[in-house]
Amino acid sequence: MTYGTPAHSRPRKPAARGRRPRAAAYAPVDVAIVCESTYPYLTGGLSAVVHQICVANPNRSVGIIHIAWDSDSPIVPKYEVPPQVAWVKVVHQSMREHRRDFLDLRPRSARLGRKATKAVVDRLFAALDDHLKGDDEGLWSLYDDGINPMTRSFRLWPVISSAAFMTRAREYFSRAGLSFTALFWELREFFSLAFAVTDLVLPKAAVYHAHTTGAAALLAAAGARQHGTTFLLTEHNLYARDTINHLLERSMDTPVTRDEWRTLDHYLTSAMEPEQTRVTPRQRAWMAWWTHTGLVAYRSADLITYLYPDAIEEAAALGGDPAKSIVLANGVTPSDFDDARGVFDARRATTRGSGADRIWRLAYAARVVPIKGLLDLLEALARLVADGVENWELDVMGPDEEMPDYAARCRSRCHELGLDGHVKFFGSVNLRERFGNYDALVLPSHNEGQPIVVLEAMTIGLPTIGTYVGGMKQLVEDPIVVDSNDIMTGVVDSCGLLVDAHDVGGMTEAIKQLMADEALFDRLSVNARARVEHYFHIDTAMALYRAVYRRFGSVPEAEFLEQLPLPLPITGQPLPEVRPASVPRSPARRAA
Repeated sequence: MTYGTPAHSRPRKPAARGRRPRAAAYAPVDVAIVCESTYPYLTGGLSAVVHQICVANPNRSVGIIHIAWDSDSPIVPKYEVPPQVAWVKVVHQSMREHRRDFLDLRPRSARLGRKATKAVVDRLFAALDDHLKGDDEGLWSLYDDGINPMTRSFRLWPVISSAAFMTRAREYFSRAGLSFTALFWELREFFSLAFAVTDLVLPKAAVYHAHTTGAAALLAAAGARQHGTTFLLTEHNLYARDTINHLLERSMDTPVTRDEWRTLDHYLTSAMEPEQTRVTPRQRAWMAWWTHTGLVAYRSADLITYLYPDAIEEAAALGGDPAKSIVLANGVTPSDFDDARGVFDARRATTRGSGADRIWRLAYAARVVPIKGLLDLLEALARLVADGVENWELDVMGPDEEMPDYAARCRSRCHELGLDGHVKFFGSVNLRERFGNYDALVLPSHNEGQPIVVLEAMTIGLPTIGTYVGGMKQLVEDPIVVDSNDIMTGVVDSCGLLVDAHDVGGMTEAIKQLMADEALFDRLSVNARARVEHYFHIDTAMALYRAVYRRFGSVPEAEFLEQLPLPLPITGQPLPEVRPASVPRSPARRAA
């Protein structure tokens, strides 16, 4: 397998004038998986899903395009990459990594005269106008002629340093509220991010599979256009919504629409003491950037998959297209948790009927960051103690080095609330080895996609107490149809208790309810395992991924004859017919 070092991070001679950059020596693959700062160099839910996809496709060649911020980012593999992964290519985003390629470009580097430069500027702003009206062909045409190393006849990026561009930009963005200097540097930042993932020759793939909008989707769309192949987009969470809410310090479950960057004036922060705050011009500019790069991704994708049904509607508010969207849920391998399930069953046998003498063991298994809601949980547990319910313990398990100030705040608040005897902080642990020792998973998140940790808890039999965010309702609560030969044979109900995000009182009552009702606990536990077996099984998820790749890729369909029954949640839908023609493909021509 080839681990690629980005060309711009190695010393090199300047390219001769007019000479087109060469592609790196990466073999063509069936599937190129494109991710930001994840597999195989970082662990986590998304990395685990990508690894599952790689392992589940032994007959397809796979390439990994890993988008990192800069050359200081981790490059030590955290996974044993399977042999069908032919290569890993690293692409850096930081402007500092592109000084010779981008920052040092001057207007003369465009190889255009003054008149031709003005014509390109006119063409660029006309393409932006068309994009705002819903047509991206002008942008893609500029990509073909001025960016794509395989087809370009001039360089577009140097044009943004020209006086003609900045004169027009100052007029075009006059209502943005930015000074001339601020506008110049914001545009330079935006264009540098686009440059990093589009101005390179990409390895050829039959399917470019991006796992988020943003940089990954722009790169995948560019790759599909370069080679006339297919762009598949998977949204594990809604990138535009999450980045905008993070920017504004709002609650992460706040809905975002495609026009909010125009209309939002004041917003409510999600700090401990919320306040009304005015949107700054710079914030508005970044809101527009994330929204409209997301729009380009939605429009150019041949198929979009989401983890849960509600995400399709949420994405539609941002410009997603429900007509080419399907639900493709995560899955888990139950056999990986056989030992933990045995420990859980043995513990359950000894605690059943022990009444008030029973000590309930609760697990918080997530990063110790604000979005995961640990402070809310601590407040809920303090209310539990105030109500006289003290026969419980909570283990906080998860990395706490990402935001050390917040982690310290959680420990301090735990002490202030008098919970030191009930709550223990463990940091990162091998969850698979510990999970069977608990009675329930408590996940008070403010935002989620479809968390793998909940699936792991379900396969052991742990009920989940969580919040109505992201895909949690589908994962935990929505009834699931069990069928055989298209005949319904049963319905699997809820495997946990959900409350609204930030609802401290509701979280307290849900924990009390579970602890007080042994029959409820047993029912939720049985349902948890059944939901994994009948819908959230890894075989179901990977069979659907293979079906998508088979439809788009070059591998004959007869090679995959699995006819697995694929039970759907009541809100689910079948895989639609897809014609991969949404992205106009590059003309088969060479640049002059």
